[in-house]
Amino acid sequence: MKPQLDALVSAGEVGAPAPALPEVGRSYRGPITFANATTVIQRMGEGEHARDVRHERAELHGRACAQLVKGANVEIRYPSQRLGFVNEWDTRERQASVAKGIEPRGLGD
Repeated sequence: MKPQLDALVSAGEVGAPAPALPEVGRSYRGPITFANATTVIQRMGEGEHARDVRHERAELHGRACAQLVKGANVEIRYPSQRLGFVNEWDTRERQASVAKGIEPRGLGD
C-alpha cells in the first residue's frame, strides 16, 4: 500500500478527499487526526467545512514536535519556504484568542 493511502486508511479517511499540502505563509490550527514516523495529518475546521492538511515530519521544527500525536491540538506555521514551526495550541489559548478584542475597555472606568 502507498504511504499516503496507508496514512489515510489509518486515519479512517478512506473515500474522503486526499489531505491538502500546506502552503507557505499560512498557519494551521487544529487537532492531529493521524501521526506516524513520516507524516502528520491535521484537521482544520469542523463539520462539512472540515478539511485535512498533510504535514511531513522532516519539514517540522520546534519544541512541540514531540507532541505531534493523535488528538493533540497544535498550530503549525509556514512563514517561509517549506519549514513548518510547531506550537502547542490548547483550549485555553483558543478561548483567549476568541475573547481578545471583544472585551470592553475603558468604558467609563
